[in-house]
Amino acid sequence: MAAYLTTDDCKGHLRDSFARLYTLPADQAELDGDIARAEALVNGYVGKRYIVPVTAPAEAVTLVKALALDLFAEHAYETRSVSPEVPKKIRESGDTTREQLKDIATGKLSLAGAAAPENPEAGGSALIAPSAEPQFTRHDLEGF
Repeated sequence: MAAYLTTDDCKGHLRDSFARLYTLPADQAELDGDIARAEALVNGYVGKRYIVPVTAPAEAVTLVKALALDLFAEHAYETRSVSPEVPKKIRESGDTTREQLKDIATGKLSLAGAAAPENPEAGGSALIAPSAEPQFTRHDLEGF
C-alpha cells in the first residue's frame, strides 16, 4: 500500500494529462507500480537520515509527498506518454526533486520534526556466520 500518494493525488498533479496516461481501472496495477516506484526512490534518499515512511509532522509529510509526486509525474511521462519527450517543466521539476532528495540524504535539507534513527551513521546490520571451506575457489575455477 502506498505511504504518501493516492490515485487522487496523482490525478490532481497530472490534471488533464492523467487521462491520456492512465485508463482506469484497466491501468490501476501500472499506476500502483508507478506510485510505488516514486515512493521507493524518495524513501531511498530520505531513509539515509529519517525513519521511513515519514508519518509526522504534517509539514515533513507534505514535502515528501510533493517530492514523490514530482518523481511520479516524470516517470509517468517517460514510460506512458506517446510523445518521446518529457515536457520541460516536468523534467526540470524531476531534476530539482532529485537535488533536494540528495540534500535531505546528506543533511543539507532537513525534514524538521521527522523521526530520525538513533544513530543514522551506523548503517544497517550485518550477519557474519562461520561456514565450511568453499568447495570452489577462484583458483579452482581458473580458465572457466
